[in-house]
Amino acid sequence: RPLTAERIQDTQERINRALRLDYATFVHSAFVLQGRADAFTVARPGERKEILAEVLGLSAYEEREALCRERALEFARQVERLDREIADLAAQTSEIPAVEGELAEVAGSLAAVGRALAAAREAAAACEARKNRLETVRARAEDLGRRREAAEREIGELEAMARKVEARMAEEAAVIAEAPAIEAGFAEWEAARRLTEALAAQAQRFYVLSARRERAAGAVEGEARRIEAEIERLRREAALEQVRAERGDAARRRLDELGRALAGLEAVRAGRERIEAGLNERQQEIARLKAALARRQKDRDDLRERYRQVREAAGAACCPVCRSPLDDGRRVALLAQIKDEGTAAAADIEEMQRALAAAEAEWERLQQELTGVQRELAGEARLAAERANAERDVAEAEEAARHRAALLGQADSLAAALAEGRFADAARRELAEAEAGLAALGYDAAAHRAALKREETLRPFQDRMNRLGLARQSLAKDREIVAGYHRQIAARREAAAAEAALLDALAAEARGLEGALEELAAAREQVAALEAQEKELLARQAATRARLEALEAAARKRREKEVERDACAREQAYWSELAQAYGKKGIQALIIENAIPELEQEANDLLARWTEGRLHVALITQGETRGGGVTETLDIAIADEMGTRRYEMFSGGEKFRVDLALRVGLSKLLAKRAGARLRMMVIDEGFGTQDAAGIERLVEALNDLAREFEKIIIITHHPELKDRFPTHIEVVKKPETGSEIRIAS
Repeated sequence: RPLTAERIQDTQERINRALRLDYATFVHSAFVLQGRADAFTVARPGERKEILAEVLGLSAYEEREALCRERALEFARQVERLDREIADLAAQTSEIPAVEGELAEVAGSLAAVGRALAAAREAAAACEARKNRLETVRARAEDLGRRREAAEREIGELEAMARKVEARMAEEAAVIAEAPAIEAGFAEWEAARRLTEALAAQAQRFYVLSARRERAAGAVEGEARRIEAEIERLRREAALEQVRAERGDAARRRLDELGRALAGLEAVRAGRERIEAGLNERQQEIARLKAALARRQKDRDDLRERYRQVREAAGAACCPVCRSPLDDGRRVALLAQIKDEGTAAAADIEEMQRALAAAEAEWERLQQELTGVQRELAGEARLAAERANAERDVAEAEEAARHRAALLGQADSLAAALAEGRFADAARRELAEAEAGLAALGYDAAAHRAALKREETLRPFQDRMNRLGLARQSLAKDREIVAGYHRQIAARREAAAAEAALLDALAAEARGLEGALEELAAAREQVAALEAQEKELLARQAATRARLEALEAAARKRREKEVERDACAREQAYWSELAQAYGKKGIQALIIENAIPELEQEANDLLARWTEGRLHVALITQGETRGGGVTETLDIAIADEMGTRRYEMFSGGEKFRVDLALRVGLSKLLAKRAGARLRMMVIDEGFGTQDAAGIERLVEALNDLAREFEKIIIITHHPELKDRFPTHIEVVKKPETGSEIRIAS
């Protein structure tokens, strides 16, 4: 799909969507404009947060904030609608007091009818009670007849149960007769069981000692394998140390070469010290001459002012300067004196200016001479670093040789211990103890199996012995049970004779039941009349109550609307709070807060390489207000070996390194966090403030960054950078044909 559109604005939007960033974010991160390397560093804290928000793609949270505010507005409209509905329902429920009064009147009438109905029901209940009592008497007579029949059946059942227990007593007596044979078999079974238990304990000890023997043997074998592996590791490590030790010869030769090269720079350094001393003397002389010249110029200006005041004081009685008496002769003499002093001051000033110009010319000459000397000494740091590396390589080689000898000694010592069996002493002792214990135990598995078989053969005597014990215990109890059955049979027969006389008396009393039934019918007719009157009143009460319930339903609906209104109000507050959470002071601030350590780490990693650990930046997200509170910000604190200072207090080269480190950090953050597809860095000029060492470190760092950026484009007129990169594009202006572009590798 093409990026171009009908309008420039639409084309720009397509480009922004394709790159996932706009122009402002691009020039504050991946594109360092000429003279704008510090665009992010010197921006106001609010502008820095906006740039970082665009890099992190926080516009989605702004859209969510707008959506939440719209939802809050919808619930606000619902709250207004519910307020109107609640007012209408309040008007309807105003009739509740009158309806409640009517309902109370009906309740009073119902109470009077209820009392009369209660009295009638009480009379009917008395009739009902007499009828029930007589029915109970008749029922009791009938029950006694049934109980007499049941007693006769129960006597027959008790006699059958007694016969059953007597049969069981005969069986128990037969078991007791076999007691001697059962007890002898049980004694043999117990002896067999004790033997198997003893053999089982011996078997358990046998298995424990066998497991201990296997574990100890495995430990001895495992320790032998571990020692063999350790010997192999030590010999491999010794071979690696031999390779490191052999590198020391080349490092020693390189160290000698570097020592000679650095010795040749000592004379150059002595010349630089002489020049620096001369520059310091000229600087002091220039400062002294400037101070004296300023004082003398002030003297001249004071004389001119005195001359003007005395000249304009013609006819005055006293001098305007010293306030002494003044006449025309005195005034003319005083003017001549002041003029002579001014002429002398002008001559002094001219002489001082010539001396100052000569001192400044000498300072310029010494400065040019110092620049030449510094060019010669520019490579000294690199030579010193190489010498330090060479010394380290030599030391490492010597250490490797010593370490190799130690490793070989350890391997030989372990091999001797392995060959002589001087290892795993505890496991070897445990193995010997286990084998001795097994020999002393003398466990016989075949004898154990035979004992188990005999115990199983005799096991039925255990059950027979249990039955014998039960028979001895149950025989006496069964005799008591049979005697009890015979006593119950006699008692049942005696009770049946007494109940026969009671049955005749109850039958005579039950004959008055018919009169009680007639009285009960009359009482029930009176109760029915009162119940009809009560029903009419209840219908009226129901109608009134239905009307009241309708009004109460309206009241409940009003309360429901109020609850709904409160819920909508809470939803409105919830969406308003959620909109605030999605806003710039909410989750967006938290995302920026979480991204800042990553940006800070990226920048400090680059500064550590570019400045050899001298510079360090910190991004501060909170500041103190004048009132002592805390406010959100995004300040940049820069520190070096002298402490933390303002950005303006650092040199141009230091500021550019800080600016570029933050730009690279923003670019990498853009690629990681915002999902941007742009994988390039463009730097338009920016090396002019760097010295030779600074340029060297920056070039090395940019080459190192090539692993993380597909393209790094440097636009510069700096001649020393021409051959520092593998590919460069040269733009040459020609009067005849215009500019030409050449690509060289």
